[in-house]
Amino acid sequence: MELFESNYWKLTVFLQKLIGLYYFQSLWKNIVAWIYVYTFTLSFIIAIGVRLYQEIGIDINIVTENLVAEMYLIIVFAKLTTSVVYMKDLKRLYKSIANDWRVMSDEKELKVMHEYTDIGRKSVQLYSGYMIIGIAIFLSLPISAPLWDYIVPLENATRPNALPYYAEYGVDQEKYYFPLMGQAVFGGIGTGMLLVTFDLGFILTVQHVVALFALVCYRLDQAANLSLSVERGKIDFIKADRSAYEYTVKAINLHQTVLGYVDLVENCYNAGWLVVLFMNMLLCGGGLAVLLMKTDRPEELLRYFTVLFAGFIHFYYIFLPGQKIINSSLEVFDKCYASRWYNLSEKSKSLIKIMMIRSLRRCELTGGKMFILCMDTYCNMMKTGLSVFTVLR
Repeated sequence: MELFESNYWKLTVFLQKLIGLYYFQSLWKNIVAWIYVYTFTLSFIIAIGVRLYQEIGIDINIVTENLVAEMYLIIVFAKLTTSVVYMKDLKRLYKSIANDWRVMSDEKELKVMHEYTDIGRKSVQLYSGYMIIGIAIFLSLPISAPLWDYIVPLENATRPNALPYYAEYGVDQEKYYFPLMGQAVFGGIGTGMLLVTFDLGFILTVQHVVALFALVCYRLDQAANLSLSVERGKIDFIKADRSAYEYTVKAINLHQTVLGYVDLVENCYNAGWLVVLFMNMLLCGGGLAVLLMKTDRPEELLRYFTVLFAGFIHFYYIFLPGQKIINSSLEVFDKCYASRWYNLSEKSKSLIKIMMIRSLRRCELTGGKMFILCMDTYCNMMKTGLSVFTVLR
């Protein structure tokens, strides 16, 4: 599809194809990618979970660190499961997005779409760039132990070979270090890529909905401009009202389409976001506790600071698209109110009233119908996460 080959979607689609989230490629390719991610995710959950159990009552630092790791893996598992379960709905959503671009021909309206979609492209580049760098640093630093021995040498000792996490595989980790490290890196890349790619699709999908809301506002602005021309006596009333009526009808039809998009996005993502939000909230608090434990080890402090900051960014980019949906839906009411409807005919006034009534109720995305994706919820959940940190501390 042309849209998904454009610069707006190029990076996202490339990653989706690799990790099995691109629904227009062979189903078998996706299944192979799903097996790859599921296998490594479950292997990490088991190995880290066994070590966590062994350390209970012995080393609280390892217990805390492994709890944070398990939360991360549960997030990955929830995102992949959401993608698999709602595959048909997500494919239908993507087809509708591509079709919107295909049928659009008005140059000014296309300009609005390009402007808002480009914002989504920049958000995707910024988000994916930092997340990938953060994951790369977290995985690569343990491999570079000899380099750290040279930069920050220990007194009369060298750093032991260590995995990026505490796990129990039932084998001698020194003897099988390289196979285990290979599993950690190969599996870590897959889980990290899944975590990021899922979000990229969500960001661009929501940005398309925001662009359509902007297009509704643009059409209402055109009707308002015609109304203003009538008020100033620059155009014949009958001619202006006919054109304003056409713009209003198009705006209402598009508004109905956008509301359908919001419902579809909500249906596809809300169950997954419930798990992700709860885990990410706990992860932020637990991550700060782990960071505090690493203050005496500079390389570990760098690793966990980088990945914790990535966790905060991940959390923020879940709520930001939801806030955009709320703001864009409320803007429609403002545009209706400012459309100078009092200069139009009764039939045009009636249409605008209908849209005003519907746009009084804002559109929302949620996490499991429990948490509204908005910045207020983000702040409240961050506060709760910090409370977890104070308890663990």
